[in-house]
Amino acid sequence: MFNKTISSKRKYGRKLAAIFMAGMIMLTGCGNTGDKKKDKPIPNENPEIQSTEIQWTDDDHAEEQPSEKQHPDEEYEENNKSENPVPKKAISDKAILLGANMEQGKVELPSEDEEKKFIDGTTDFSFEIMKKILENSDGKNIMISPVSIINALAMVENGAAGNTLTDMEAVVGRGMTRDEYNRALSAYCKSLYSEDATFNNANSVWINDDVVVQDPFVQNCKNYYNSEIYKAPFDKSTINDINNWGYNNTNGLIDNTVDDMKETDIMFLVNAIYFEAKWKVQYEEKDISENRVFTDKNGNKDQVTMLVSEENDWFKLNGGTGFIKPYKGDKYSFVGILPGEGKSPEEYMSEINGSDFANAIVNGENGHCCVEIPEFSADYKSSLREALIDMGMGSAFENADFSEMFDLSTVDGGYAKIGDVIHNTHIDVDRNGTKAAAITKVEMVGGAALVDGHVVLDRPFVYMIIDNDTNMPVFMGICNDIVE
Repeated sequence: MFNKTISSKRKYGRKLAAIFMAGMIMLTGCGNTGDKKKDKPIPNENPEIQSTEIQWTDDDHAEEQPSEKQHPDEEYEENNKSENPVPKKAISDKAILLGANMEQGKVELPSEDEEKKFIDGTTDFSFEIMKKILENSDGKNIMISPVSIINALAMVENGAAGNTLTDMEAVVGRGMTRDEYNRALSAYCKSLYSEDATFNNANSVWINDDVVVQDPFVQNCKNYYNSEIYKAPFDKSTINDINNWGYNNTNGLIDNTVDDMKETDIMFLVNAIYFEAKWKVQYEEKDISENRVFTDKNGNKDQVTMLVSEENDWFKLNGGTGFIKPYKGDKYSFVGILPGEGKSPEEYMSEINGSDFANAIVNGENGHCCVEIPEFSADYKSSLREALIDMGMGSAFENADFSEMFDLSTVDGGYAKIGDVIHNTHIDVDRNGTKAAAITKVEMVGGAALVDGHVVLDRPFVYMIIDNDTNMPVFMGICNDIVE
């Protein structure tokens, strides 16, 4: 599995890790539901929904079969090791949890070839979408969660058909079929749990009670992503319920998943990821340097607190120098990259790709390196619509075919498409460790040279948070300003 997919060239001391920021992804489906009756049933209201389960077929992986699946709340409590868990908020009785007795089908594990395709493809996707966003960044702080984005888009892909499915397989799956991608992403997300960090990954689908959805779509969301499926009237109470669900699954870091609902909204698909971890080696008072200076992109001087440590793993890439700082347990690490003098983070990122980054990590060096990281917080919010269209997913936004998601006869105009994709992230890095949050809202509409050296992040820098076992970035960003 993914935790065994490690380059033989990489030494233990050079292993990298991923940090999953608290995240949330929302798909909003929209279509004018007209005067349809409110009590119209949808097929998956039956808790005994019928679907062919995918069986485990790889004897070599038999020992890795999961135990009986827990209720989502129980699973969250088990994986939420936060030192300060927030009280959970209630979901109203108006939101009906469909298929509460529906079993999560056992799924076939990905082959080694599928794992490799997934790792390479997702790394490429991550760098490409980051570059597209940076083309119009205007020097702002940027942070995205590629893994959060692909989780949302993977659920959407399970409802796509025709050219829309073909384009999503090409852009998101990088040539992997939908079934291959479902297997790989599902297995990858399960490989990211850690004994030494808080990690929670949750999915939900919220269906307007006027709309009929396709059974196979619901079952795939349940099988591969353990999605909670809700049917509800799309009114203020459901806005509150979705916000409470997001709040619960991000330990209170995100409480505004949905601001309002339009009459054309027909579905929300939400992925939430929460991460919290401490540094492997905690900073002592002597390692905390206050009243230091960070020079922002405009040459302004901001006062910051620097965290000083000695790290053993560093690398060079395209004139920049990077380092790797592990979190407790060695499952996750923070990676910082300082571009060469005179080069902005945007220019630096435009000149490298996923393969360049992976090779630099694998071929990195060992040696004592003094690292200085500023304590910082950063926020980012922007549309991903144009980036995804430029990457080749235009058919999902115009002339779309989501007939495998909806019974389109229940959608006014018989048509649904993605209207926009809004990505919103937040990160806090301090002397204790890291916490962060991300929200991605997908709206669907209807109708119409340094061995014993010194790396000081005291000017704009690049940071990536990557999976230890695959070198895949699950978060990546640039910090142009410490104070915005």
